Parts: sequence; C-alpha cells; structure tokens
Amino acid sequence: MTAMDIPALQRALVEQQLDAWLLYDFHGQNPTAVSALGLEGHMLTRRWFYLVPAKGEPTVLVHAIELGSFPSDVAGRRERYASWTSLRDALGRLLGALGPRARVAMEYFPEGAIPYLSRVDAGTLELLRGYGIEVVSSAELVQAFLCRWDAAQLDSHRRALAVIDAAKDAAFERIGQAHRRGETPRETEIQGFLMDRFREAGLEPTVGTVDADCIVLRGGEPRRLPGFDEGRWTVQDQASAFVVRALDPQPGERIYDACAAPGGKALHAAELIGTHGRVLAADRSEHRVALIASSGARLGFYPWLLVQDAAMPAVLGPFDRVLVDAPCSGVGSARRRPELLWRVTKESTVAFEAHGGEARFAFGTLSPGDRLRYEATYWFGQGCDNEPNICDRFVVLTGSLAGHCVSTRGVWEPDRSMLEPFVGRRRRR
Repeated sequence: MTAMDIPALQRALVEQQLDAWLLYDFHGQNPTAVSALGLEGHMLTRRWFYLVPAKGEPTVLVHAIELGSFPSDVAGRRERYASWTSLRDALGRLLGALGPRARVAMEYFPEGAIPYLSRVDAGTLELLRGYGIEVVSSAELVQAFLCRWDAAQLDSHRRALAVIDAAKDAAFERIGQAHRRGETPRETEIQGFLMDRFREAGLEPTVGTVDADCIVLRGGEPRRLPGFDEGRWTVQDQASAFVVRALDPQPGERIYDACAAPGGKALHAAELIGTHGRVLAADRSEHRVALIASSGARLGFYPWLLVQDAAMPAVLGPFDRVLVDAPCSGVGSARRRPELLWRVTKESTVAFEAHGGEARFAFGTLSPGDRLRYEATYWFGQGCDNEPNICDRFVVLTGSLAGHCVSTRGVWEPDRSMLEPFVGRRRRR
C-alpha cells in the first residue's frame, strides 16, 4: 500500500474498535479508495475490493482478467473472482473471517451528510450487510491517513499565507496613498495590483471568466487566509457575483433581496450601493437570516433583515431594484453536490413551474421604471424548458402589467470548473 502505513492503520482500527477497513471501487466512483492505493492513472475495468483487517495481512480481491495488471506495489495477498457467484463467495470468506457482527469501515456516511465521502453505492452496501457485518463510516480513518499535510505541504501553505497577507497590506497602503493624493483608486486597479503581487510570489490566480471582479484561487480553504475574518474580502461563486452585476445596484438605491439567505448577493449589493443606500434581505428561515447577519457583521454591512415567505410578503416597498433568487430544482448545484442529480424526478422539476409567486409579489414592491431580477438555477435540458413558462406566467399573473414589462432572458454556458448553469430574466416596470 503506497499511501498509508499498514501497521499504523491497524493500530487505529483497534483503537476505534473496528475489525477492518474495506476499500471498494468500480470505474473510479470512489476516489478515496483510488487515492489510498495510488491507483490514479491505472485502467481497471472491473470492481475490486481491498480489505485491511485489524490483525493480519491485507487482501486484494480483483477480477481474474486484471489480476496481473493490478499494481504489484499494493501490499497484501491476491484473491481473484471470475463471476458474480465467485465474487459473492470470496466476499463471504473474507468477511466471515472477521468474526460475527464485525464492524467494517467504508466510504459511507449516514444519510449522505458528507457527499464527498459517501461513495459506496446502496446496492453494494446491501450486499455486504447481507454477510452480517456492520458498515460504519471511514471518515476518521480518511482524515487521519489520507488528509494530513506532510512537512513540505505545510511549509507551502505557510508561504502562501505570508504572500497573501503581504499583498493585502500593500494593497491597503496603495489605497491610502491614493486617498492622501486626493485620488479615488478604481477597483480594477487594486485587483490588478493584487494579481501582480500573487504572480510575483509564484501563486496562480486567475481573473473570473464570468465576473471579472472575482479573483479565483485554485485549491485550499480560502476562509483560512489572512483578511477573511477581518472582513477584507469574502468567498462567493462567480455565478452569484454575476447576478448582482446584472441587477446593477447604484449608489444610494434601495434594494430588496426577496430570497436572500445565506446573504452573499445581498451583501454584495450593499457594498455597491454604499452608505447612503439600503438593502432589505429577507428569507423564510430564521436560522438562515441569522447567517446573513453573521456575514454582514464580519464585512461591516448591516442590511435590514426580515423573516418572511416571499410569496406572502410583509413588505410593501417601494424599492429601486428587486432580486428574486427563487427556490428551484437545485440540480444546478450539482458541481458541488452531485448527489442532487439522483434525488430529482421529472415530476419534481415540473412542479417548479408553479413557482412565480415570489416574483409576482416582489414585483409589486418596485418603483415605476425600476428593475426586478428573477433568477433560478437549472441543469440544461430541464430548466430551459420550464423557466420560460415560469416567467411568462408571471406576466399573466400580474394582470394589468402585461404589455408594460420588458423581458430579457439569458442562458449562460457554464465554465465547468467553477460556475453553476443558471437562467435569468430581467423585468423593468
């Protein structure tokens, strides 16, 4: 085994009162198992299992046609299968040797609460539980043996922190110098200054492909970088930033975000309108409204907060611009949460055509001549069929406003690495 220390792993199994760790993969569906054995780049077309018992030698269970091609540097004895029946028999022998009611760790998490770890399919879990074992999560083992930095990685992280901290301080010094000269530096100028400092230090930042005011840093946990806790910057998806730019808040305006939690877009709008404007951020969940307050306090923005159902609003307006990021099927978030694709049915996606109440009532809070932005996130081929029905029904629901609305619809092709696909409509009263 290339990525883990077997004796140390077996000691950990004993400490956690586990009888074994069973790694399983088919066609790369379990990247944790692939990484643990160092199998990246190896072409394996059949399912395989790797059992590390708390005591004794590990065992590789692999299809007969891939017995010779399975990497020889993976520790343990080999056992092969050639049919469904022989696979079941081999698993029965391996798991039976662990004893009755053995506790076996796998890449599974109760209720799928950690989707990055929940990689073993339900059918395989049913098969293995049929042998009388208790399958438990391997989360603690993965954390201990696969997610630790070595000395070089830790040093690299510390150097990156120092670079970013220094760049941040230099940027604020540059802003201060400009103000002392009576100048107002442009946001893009400071962004370019930071990008240059990062590149000089060997980091690889890129300007956002969808929203040019975003800086994209690959990898790592950005919330741990200097300046985040102090509210110097925040983390936001490019698609969310783009929605606010499309809304185009202006200094001094009154903005209403009808479905605001967790608050990224509302607080972005608060920055753009300045101290003489006002943002009302509403959501139907009291807990999620509290998240807006927490983020706002960190960034130094304090929008009006309201707990309400956007389809039954408690606010009248008028507002200069209104944003409705309405409830939708959710599959547009599949890049971050791929398990959502398995939870959505045709009936549930069609049901979202009934939405529109949020936009209808939000439209009534606008001042004449001002703008509402309606956003929903869909996967292509699903939302593109439903979304026009939602927005066109909206015009009908508003009754006398039909014929007085200007609608522009946009569908943005996603950058597969960082952007959710979404569909938007802008309406001007």
